Amino acid sequence: MTLGAKLKELREQHGLLLKQVAAAMEVGEGFISKIEHDEKPINKGHLQRFAQLYKVAEEELLPYWLAQKVRKTIQDEMFGKKALEIVLKDLH
Repeated sequence: MTLGAKLKELREQHGLLLKQVAAAMEVGEGFISKIEHDEKPINKGHLQRFAQLYKVAEEELLPYWLAQKVRKTIQDEMFGKKALEIVLKDLH
């Protein structure tokens, strides 16, 4: 699951519309839509605000946020998957 999918799932669980989340975050609806479709990365400040809005621990969202950053970095690299495998091996 991507960060965008997780945020959309949380929004729907809370019964909120895009415009309600956008108003609470003080951004446009298009911005929230792009985040939920993984077309727009967010910073940690936005992540904290989403966590507060959806009443979840920031730690629940951080792995998705980090995964999004890693995915963006390696997705178009020929050896991206191999590099990720090396990192995972080194972390164990």
